[in-house]
Amino acid sequence: MVRLVLTRALPPAAAVLAAPRLRRPDVALPLLGLAGWTLVEALAEHESANRAAGGGTQDRGTRRGLVGVHLLAWWAPIATTALRPTRRSRAALLLGTGLLAGGAVMRITAVRTLGEFFTGHVRVTDDQQVCDCGVYAVVRHPSYLGLFLLNVAPAVSVGAWWTATAVAAATTAAIGARVVVEERSLETVLGEPYRDYRARVPRWLPRTRAMNAPKAR
Repeated sequence: MVRLVLTRALPPAAAVLAAPRLRRPDVALPLLGLAGWTLVEALAEHESANRAAGGGTQDRGTRRGLVGVHLLAWWAPIATTALRPTRRSRAALLLGTGLLAGGAVMRITAVRTLGEFFTGHVRVTDDQQVCDCGVYAVVRHPSYLGLFLLNVAPAVSVGAWWTATAVAAATTAAIGARVVVEERSLETVLGEPYRDYRARVPRWLPRTRAMNAPKAR
């Protein structure tokens, strides 16, 4: 756990401290927030379940893509500010902070809801049941929505809008590939209960009351 936090947080922190132009609140605060979220989520996850999932084959390499775009999120504001510093904006910092906080809460809530069945690699076991409570009653993939917000937040905080767009696109591609693999595994192992859940609960955006209402004939 300590190694995970250090490997992700220490290099960007060292880069910020080494370069005077990077010692800005809109660069440092999002990185501090990411470090705090990483630690809290690591504490909430089940380490033994993660180890078991890492030895399986259901993941099909999709974790590498997720980790890659997440590391990009750490370095995007640093690279952008180092190459072409943006004007500091309190509004951008507040927006980025809000996105980061929302993403962190969504991720940690998803981890706690799934418990031992939340793992970094795709892993569906025979004794697993469909989770349709809490945030999983609203959307099927709240943890990935949270990750999207976390990834985009640092670039938004420094007002690097083109960088934020690029990070958002890369994150969307990585999450999209992961979700396809994950949902296939869930349907294969869990069968009809998961197909029923998939029909009832949207993948990304919560349904409004109007969308859930029966159609008039």
